[in-house]
Amino acid sequence: KSMAKFELGVKRSTKEKFTLLDKTLKKHLIALGSSGSGKTVFCKALIEEAFLCGIPSILIDPQGDLASLGISATEKFKPKVVVYTPTSSKGIPICLNPLKLPPRKVEYEDLVSILHPLADSLVKLLGYNLKHDTGKAASTLLFLIFMDSWKKGKKIETFDRLAEVVENPPAIVKNQIKDFIKNDKELKVLSKKIKFLTIGARDLLFQFGVPVNIDLMLKKNQINVIYLNTLESQDDKHFFLFSLATELYNWMLSNPSPNLQALFMIDEIAEYIPAGSRKPITKDILKIIFKQARKYGVGCVISTQNPGDIDYKAFAQFGTWTIGRLTT
Repeated sequence: KSMAKFELGVKRSTKEKFTLLDKTLKKHLIALGSSGSGKTVFCKALIEEAFLCGIPSILIDPQGDLASLGISATEKFKPKVVVYTPTSSKGIPICLNPLKLPPRKVEYEDLVSILHPLADSLVKLLGYNLKHDTGKAASTLLFLIFMDSWKKGKKIETFDRLAEVVENPPAIVKNQIKDFIKNDKELKVLSKKIKFLTIGARDLLFQFGVPVNIDLMLKKNQINVIYLNTLESQDDKHFFLFSLATELYNWMLSNPSPNLQALFMIDEIAEYIPAGSRKPITKDILKIIFKQARKYGVGCVISTQNPGDIDYKAFAQFGTWTIGRLTT
């Protein structure tokens, strides 16, 4: 296969076209620059070039800057831009099923890095404090249930089903939790809280709109923008991105390619993979994707105003840096 070329401008010194090859994008790209320096415009140009080369993209848009790709069409350039709006009908509403477990081929270390944040995030949605013993116990129980289901190849498709398993866990799980969950009353309370996820406003996150489907998103010649500002809380935004990234990682494992087959972009990423000890649920899964995506033909693109706010290990995975004006 001949390599696709992304034409991104003209070299000021020689007036030659400035291009990046698709194999370069497989090694990921980061755009750094303060507000107004042009990093988002550059990334939009990159996404448009990918479209012209038949390479689809999934874009995480926290602020609405990328959704404008849908109104930039001209007679010669009319990209298919689909704007998804979780919990809202302003665009195409989209929902997720966080209970899909990873495929069997995932490595154990990565499996733990997926299931542990999943358990923590669900417990936080249920109102538990992970710093307290009850929150830690609830998270540990969910983690053990997910791990047991994965080992046995069993699916937990719905929250109602998860609530049933929590109230009556498998014997091996019940034995593992006996030291920190002392009675069945705690199991019933957790089970009841899980059922609340199927009722009211929270249910919009899981039931309202089309289910996340990476296969459909990554059709040729399609730009998919997921606008996160329709989600009310930062916890909801983290949970949605974590679940979407996990779906994308699972898709990659089943669809390897030696060639660049898709782009995955997150605008203003610092909130989701911060430096230091702070560890939102998105951090581990994004580090896994950035580390492994190139093996599966998925190029990652991220941007930030403040490079010092990003986990330093993430930088090592990005082969191309574009640098605008920086004030930090």
